[in-house]
Amino acid sequence: MKIKLFPILLSFALISCGGSNDENSNDEENDTVEVVDSLQTESYVAGDMNVISTVYGNILALNLKRQGLSFLNAEKFTQDVSDHIANKTAGLQVDTLVSQLTRIQKATNNFAVMTDDQKSDAQEIFGTLFYFDFQKAPFFDELVVKNFGDGFVDSWNNGTQPSQEAYKVYADYNAKQASKKGDDFLVENAKRSEVKVTESGLQYEMIREGNGERPSDTNTVVAHYEGTLIDGTVFDSSYDRGEPTEFPLNRVIPGWTEGLQLMDIGSKYKLYIPYNLGYGAQGAGAQIPPYSALIFTIELKEIK
Repeated sequence: MKIKLFPILLSFALISCGGSNDENSNDEENDTVEVVDSLQTESYVAGDMNVISTVYGNILALNLKRQGLSFLNAEKFTQDVSDHIANKTAGLQVDTLVSQLTRIQKATNNFAVMTDDQKSDAQEIFGTLFYFDFQKAPFFDELVVKNFGDGFVDSWNNGTQPSQEAYKVYADYNAKQASKKGDDFLVENAKRSEVKVTESGLQYEMIREGNGERPSDTNTVVAHYEGTLIDGTVFDSSYDRGEPTEFPLNRVIPGWTEGLQLMDIGSKYKLYIPYNLGYGAQGAGAQIPPYSALIFTIELKEIK
């Protein structure tokens, strides 16, 4: 089993998706819990953040345990994180810490056989790396540290899962955060002179002008593209596959249907797509969280 050494990947998966980054590990929760489809406007009260902090601790512990990080002591881990938060630890050499943890992993057969010193070192490094990553979480400044710690310890030691009601509060919060982040990005992006905005809210930027026909929504087109989240994370790319993709314009997300009809053959555009013109409240698989604004670079090659 390959242990995932980078907490940054794990915590962002949890924060943005409200669940496990193991595609098979959250089936039970997915059967009973749905992300709230309508975004509320009221602020979260303290009681909600208590719940969110506890559930975050629950989910994080369950995921780390599934990864086989048996060297972790739950009480020590949560105390280390709490100390880092209280002391506002700075000046972390992340690359150095990752290298140290990697060396321990290799020397201990994926942490399977460890001396007390190795366990202590790995525990301290992992807690520090997690803190560094967690600073980027949307609720870092609001986290109720005690509730987070209690939730983590309970799930680590007892396998406790959050209740359906608590998970809904957590999932709704994450949906709001994802939506707000996308909305804020699009507001700022629209201020750039090279970006145009349609009535639907779709934003587009011409990178290269074409000189051919434009498709209609009943056409099938051939295009090269790369799709990213607003943080630059690539989730799909025909360039990586080495060949353009063929698809009917009335069978794709609304942002593509509208955006590609603005393009001449041979043109290359960048589309900035609000969540309601993308994958909406559901997101798409593990890579596109609910309520995500998306960026696509697209070259229109052919109309069929």
